[in-house]
Amino acid sequence: MQNELASGVVNCVAYDRKQQVGQAIALDAISDAVAKPDTFVWVGLHEPSEALLDQLQEEFDLHELAVEDAHHAHQRPKIEAYGNSLFIALHTAQMVEGHIQFGETHVFVPLSNSKWVTENFGLTPTASVLSSAG
Repeated sequence: MQNELASGVVNCVAYDRKQQVGQAIALDAISDAVAKPDTFVWVGLHEPSEALLDQLQEEFDLHELAVEDAHHAHQRPKIEAYGNSLFIALHTAQMVEGHIQFGETHVFVPLSNSKWVTENFGLTPTASVLSSAG
């Protein structure tokens, strides 16, 4: 993927289930990583571009209605089944300097493979944690 597409990526990690370790990988290495037995790939996004979501839709075989939902922040909390995947929209809250800051997280869960995508909008408790995962 081109650099401008990767700008919304917080982290992309391939986890080996047997050794229980994760390793950062490039977006264009996802297909190769998932082809390995016992490997799970997670991509964490923060306010990604539509082009990046469209690219990940193809790579992860995400349902087009789930991606359409993800293109728009401010979803109501929900769990939607789309074909062989789930789209989960959550509201998040974090205390910052005595004030509650709200955010939103979307989770794509393809039920037939080992790839997950999470997408955050605004301030979320996980945003800083995600960037250090791996």
